[in-house]
Amino acid sequence: MGNSNEYMADYTLERRTKKKEEWIAKKGGACQVCGIKYDGKNRPIFDFHHLENKDSKYAPGVLFQFASDKRLESELETCIIVCANCHRLIHYGIVKVGEMP
Repeated sequence: MGNSNEYMADYTLERRTKKKEEWIAKKGGACQVCGIKYDGKNRPIFDFHHLENKDSKYAPGVLFQFASDKRLESELETCIIVCANCHRLIHYGIVKVGEMP
């Protein structure tokens, strides 16, 4: 039997994975810039990008670990789903939301 730290680490990873998968689906299941689709295995490539310059204490990925469903929903309402590559291009000003790279 594992200790409580191992249990909490496993629980946190499981919760984060489940919540992220739920929100990928809620946000359309594909990158809003290039269109790459979630296929059940590529969850790690998806990020949530804030459309507004919102004063948030935590990144959405961190909130999947511990935030209530209400707090998570409030935060993610102002986000779009993008793949990691497009997310970087957005932040470097190379691509604007809604444009293909």
